[in-house]
Amino acid sequence: MATRPDLPRTRPATTRRSGDAAPAPLATTLLLTFVASLGTGVITFGVYFVAKYAHAFTRIRLLVLGLVAGVVYTLGACAVGPAIAGAARRSDRVSTRLALGTLLVSIALVCQIPLGAGALGVDHEGTIWAAVVLYQLLAGGLWPIIESYVSGGRRGAELRSAAGRFNVSWSLATAAAFFLMVPFVQDHPLRVVAVLGVVHLFLLALLPVLGPEPGRHDPLAGAEPHPEIYERLLPVFRCSLPTSYVLMGAISPLLPFLSDRLALPAVAGIALAGTWHVARMAGFVVCERWHGWHGRWAFLVAGVGVMAAGFALAVLSPMIASAAGYGVGRAGAAVGLAGFGLGIACVYAGAFYYAMEVGAARVEAGGSHEALIGAGYAAGPAAGLAAVAVAGEADGAFDPAFVGTSAAMCLLIALVAWGVLGRSPRTEKPRSSSGNGDS
Repeated sequence: MATRPDLPRTRPATTRRSGDAAPAPLATTLLLTFVASLGTGVITFGVYFVAKYAHAFTRIRLLVLGLVAGVVYTLGACAVGPAIAGAARRSDRVSTRLALGTLLVSIALVCQIPLGAGALGVDHEGTIWAAVVLYQLLAGGLWPIIESYVSGGRRGAELRSAAGRFNVSWSLATAAAFFLMVPFVQDHPLRVVAVLGVVHLFLLALLPVLGPEPGRHDPLAGAEPHPEIYERLLPVFRCSLPTSYVLMGAISPLLPFLSDRLALPAVAGIALAGTWHVARMAGFVVCERWHGWHGRWAFLVAGVGVMAAGFALAVLSPMIASAAGYGVGRAGAAVGLAGFGLGIACVYAGAFYYAMEVGAARVEAGGSHEALIGAGYAAGPAAGLAAVAVAGEADGAFDPAFVGTSAAMCLLIALVAWGVLGRSPRTEKPRSSSGNGDS
């Protein structure tokens, strides 16, 4: 990442203090991130297509599946830290690296459930439920560990650069997963899940490169001065971030039906659904390379606005197709999903950046933050179920009701986030640039 002109530099980004543990090799952690995210792309987002084509899930069942997945992921994310700490107190052999390896093997086995059950003659949708619930529980524990290896032992500009590359890596993988599954998901949907599970086993070869524990450092020791406007932007971005998860959780279970309503074949429909993943990845690349958005309210307004407008356009595109033709409707869906992905990238990148800058490179990863993210994932499908309750399942009534309930859920989650996280970020003043702070 290029040096920012607005902040003074007093030490190289890689300067460390005695007592800092060396960070894990960045290339290794990014490869780990990329491969694990292939599974996330298929099982967190692509599973709705698998469920539809393998077991003919209805819209309501897909929304309930998404709701349960969000709740279970939150439980896993909040439980992993205490679980590792408790096990480590009972045995000196327990380490974060051991927990990571155990989770990878467990995920690989869980992904075999649908295909394995089918081979045994158990062709029931319950296998999808079992795989999704267990995977999300394990993934909720996996990602905080991976993130700790990416960030541990890094600070200042080095940490920001690693975080930017981390975002590009996982978003590229989720986009790639969508398009890799296109040729198989209609005729061999369960094989897609099984193969992605096996891929996790290859990551075990990377574990010896990692230390038993992530790198450690005093997160405030490398603090840099930051413009005052950053402290005003951080709480607003914090409250906007969960709303992006609401909209992701809301639209993902319904994308398998978008291709049907736009008269697209399954393969083209899945490719269309992957548009927002590609756009999100492109947005992360731009945010990582171009820093002109730092400290600008317009970036926040544009990100939230494009995200919301893109969501509404994508959801309403079948109605547009009915009124103006399938060509216009398909174009509207593609533009809407692309804008949706770009807006999400802006909101996520901004929230992450200001949390590190204002909090002295300390990303808010406590229980309240994880709970809000999980709440967003669960609240999105809940908005879809609320739309069904209000307007029924008829497409003409459901679509506008769904946009309305999703907007209401976003407002509710934003207000909860404002109350939980507080108006003012908890910061500690960085050391003077004439002292020992490094960048």
